Amino acid sequence: MQIKDMTTEQLQNLIRNTVDEILDEYFCDIDRMITPLNPPL
Repeated sequence: MQIKDMTTEQLQNLIRNTVDEILDEYFCDIDRMITPLNPPL
C-alpha cells in the first residue's frame, strides 16, 4: 500500500508507530533502564 492510498487514520497510526519505535530504540530500554546517557556496565 502506498501512502497516497492510506486513510487518515492509517497514516496517523503509521507515523505514531514509527516515532514510537525510533524513540524506544534511541532513548530507553525500560526493562533494563539503559539509555544513551546511562549505558550498560
